[in-house]
Amino acid sequence: CAMLSQCQSVSAMLDWQPPETDNRGTLQREVSTSDTDTPALHAASPRLLPIDTTEYRDFFSKYYKLLLMEGFAGEQQQALLWKTPVNERIERGTALRGLEAQDGPKEEKDGWMQTFRCANTSELREGDEILLSSGDPITGEVVTGTILTISSEQVSVWTRELIAHPLLIDRYENDLVHVRTLQNLLRWLQANSHLRDLVAGKIRPRFMQQDVTQRADFNQEQNLAVERALQVQDYLLIHGPPGTGKTSVIAEIVKRLCEQGQRVLLAGFTNQAVDNMLKRLDRDGFHNYLRLGHERSVDESIRPRLLKTLADVQSGKDEVEIDIASENPVQSLYTERVLDLLNNTPVIASTTATWSSDKYAPQVTEDTNLDLNFDVAIIDEAGQLTVPAILGALRFTKRFILVGDEKQLPPLVLSKEAAEQGLADSLFGMLKQLDEDYIKDHPMTISACVALLTQYRMNRWISNFSSTLFYERRLLAHASVAHRRLHFANSVIPADEEATITQVIAPQFPLVFLDIWDEEANGQLKLSNAEAQAVCAVVVGLRERGIEAKDIGIIAPYRAQVANIRRHLLSCDAALGPDSGLSVDTVDRFQGGERSVIIMSFATTREPERESQRREFLINEHRLNVALTRAQRKLILVGSVAALEHLPVFQRLITYCHSMNTVFTPTPATT
Repeated sequence: CAMLSQCQSVSAMLDWQPPETDNRGTLQREVSTSDTDTPALHAASPRLLPIDTTEYRDFFSKYYKLLLMEGFAGEQQQALLWKTPVNERIERGTALRGLEAQDGPKEEKDGWMQTFRCANTSELREGDEILLSSGDPITGEVVTGTILTISSEQVSVWTRELIAHPLLIDRYENDLVHVRTLQNLLRWLQANSHLRDLVAGKIRPRFMQQDVTQRADFNQEQNLAVERALQVQDYLLIHGPPGTGKTSVIAEIVKRLCEQGQRVLLAGFTNQAVDNMLKRLDRDGFHNYLRLGHERSVDESIRPRLLKTLADVQSGKDEVEIDIASENPVQSLYTERVLDLLNNTPVIASTTATWSSDKYAPQVTEDTNLDLNFDVAIIDEAGQLTVPAILGALRFTKRFILVGDEKQLPPLVLSKEAAEQGLADSLFGMLKQLDEDYIKDHPMTISACVALLTQYRMNRWISNFSSTLFYERRLLAHASVAHRRLHFANSVIPADEEATITQVIAPQFPLVFLDIWDEEANGQLKLSNAEAQAVCAVVVGLRERGIEAKDIGIIAPYRAQVANIRRHLLSCDAALGPDSGLSVDTVDRFQGGERSVIIMSFATTREPERESQRREFLINEHRLNVALTRAQRKLILVGSVAALEHLPVFQRLITYCHSMNTVFTPTPATT
């Protein structure tokens, strides 16, 4: 295939060989995979240029080898699907068996939607990619798909095709994103040399003089970020800790750039991050944008601005597959409209994975000025992206703005070896560190980074701990939120409520730790029934006092505990109510989100020190920071003090709660 050929050429320049075509390599297998979620605008593979400097050689060599490690780790993980018996996969929560069709399959534009009755005890959740099979995905009928909705009693899935006897669902991860990341690295060799030098940290960013009107409702740091974004000639970093209004700042920058006639590429690590930026633009009255992606992955309010939707509406045609070479007049009209939208819409937004696709292959090169390019790329959640992953969006642009927080979720890397050797380091974090080091020696130089340090989410009792531990006490609560607390519409205490739950819920305690011992852990390191029961009791108490379900969020570190808490809540009508908007999920799914009340279950057991040291979440301070900064008015931590106090960061957290007299231990009846 074309990419393997290019890899071999580059490998020869570097005097080492590409991987053999065994189970370690993904290069030969899925490079030619075609995507079907958006119109295909394929271009010929770019001409492979020589690697002209030692720095470029080292850059390519480093990340190519790291990506091969990551690909191998991904294949090892996926191999468990084929090696592990069905019963064991069900026990682990990665499979769901005993499906019974509920009504018939419903045909959609690009596939089928099916709903099944089931007894769901799995960790599966909405948005998971799956294999739907007749009972054995290796020897039987099987199709790929996506979970649309899932509960304890039923699951709805989308699949591109139908099979005769669907009985089993397995969670499944394909390696398309990994392949695209490899392609990013190869395409980067053809990128503008100045842009390559910026990414490598070899050049300081430049800023031009330009007067910028300030917004009266923005604080000083927010206005400075907008000003620098309009002045930057190379790149800008915007450090946005939790609740500091970075999405509002991004929207203002986009509007100002468009007023100047500039084109903007918007990107984010997740679909949620992309949609949040666009929803903010909508609220600000700006609607002249285009969204790339599949409607199933896009917020309902954004779907009218999808590329496929706009092309269908404005060309007056029904859904058909794109073929640019077709002589069919209707097809040609549709293709022309797609190209017009891509080339002329001032703002185009999608995930970095989509921007890495070959569908959008034209890029800014040394000697070519193609239509599909942008003046500025703005990338949110930049701290969650590996360097190769972010290159897909940067290849289209002349300058870029990275928005993120290296103190929150890091890039997700499966290979421990690759992570330790640098794949887990984001471009945002690397450039920020280079800037900090440079400013120390050149204090009069304009910094490449603007830090937003006033947060509008958490009251001061909740924010003080993270501000102290992660932000050198510089993250401050705005006066409008600093002293706000939970307010109950109904203050009557239920007669059957345990006294400790009453204390935990009380508004005068904005941050509490509910100390739970789980006597029945049974060796399950990622699940605690005692904590799930306590969480359910807290939710019931909040709901009976008038707190709406949509204002409550529950976070757990592992899918197993998320599923466990959901099962407990679903068995308790008082907790959920008839139409619940209560959200239960992992920390990763909650980044960027907020609720009036957050309940955090650590899923701890009675094997304190040995158990806590074995679990990655408990020693990952960045994930803890995300969990601790989602609550606006009330944060309730649920776990075993004895299991957690051996870890330095938790020792400080527990000490902080003790200083406020907000560590509560329930009576045995509660658990």
